[in-house]
Amino acid sequence: MKLTPENIKSQEFSKSLRGYNTEEVKAYLEKLATEFEDSLNENEQIKEEIKNVSERVTEFIKMEKICRILWLKLKNPHPDHLNHHKNNLN
Repeated sequence: MKLTPENIKSQEFSKSLRGYNTEEVKAYLEKLATEFEDSLNENEQIKEEIKNVSERVTEFIKMEKICRILWLKLKNPHPDHLNHHKNNLN
């Protein structure tokens, strides 16, 4: 059985002589379920943030590759390109 806030809230215990106070157990389970649900929601938000950051990192990696290619082309221009640019300047 998968643990969910609803499962926690609806959990039933058998009664026995000298058992736990039923109201205290229910109150505790209610609190536990609420905190568990909050944790699940926070976990989903974190997963979404990780997904968004991961997508941005992928974009930055692509941009870095483009910048490296451009830098290499500017650093070591092809001689034909230099002549072409020189002719266009005149």
